Amino acid sequence: MVLGQLRYFWQVAALWAVNTLIGLPQYLDLAGPATPPATLAEALRDGLGTARLLSGAFVSDLATMLVGALLAWRTVTRDSERLQGWGKGLVVQGLWLAVFDGVLLAINGEYVGSLLVLAG
Repeated sequence: MVLGQLRYFWQVAALWAVNTLIGLPQYLDLAGPATPPATLAEALRDGLGTARLLSGAFVSDLATMLVGALLAWRTVTRDSERLQGWGKGLVVQGLWLAVFDGVLLAINGEYVGSLLVLAG
């Protein structure tokens, strides 16, 4: 990666860091002790809702990587270093988020599966 691309890559990383700082208080609030669901049906509803949310996030991560790849390999414009740097930054961020959301989706899938076994 040439120096210009690297600069723009880190610009994208800095924007993601700002998003992390914005979301951190909400995450810390949610990471506290949770109230367990009152019924099995409520637990299943919550688990399936989480699965839908994570599935949407995973698709969004793939779209982020696709847009990043399109930017990274578009060299027709005058400012191709900027597009390549931003594109590579988006690919890396999208990949990390896809792994993160994929792991959460797998964990949630095991949880919902165990609830379905209990439901009979």
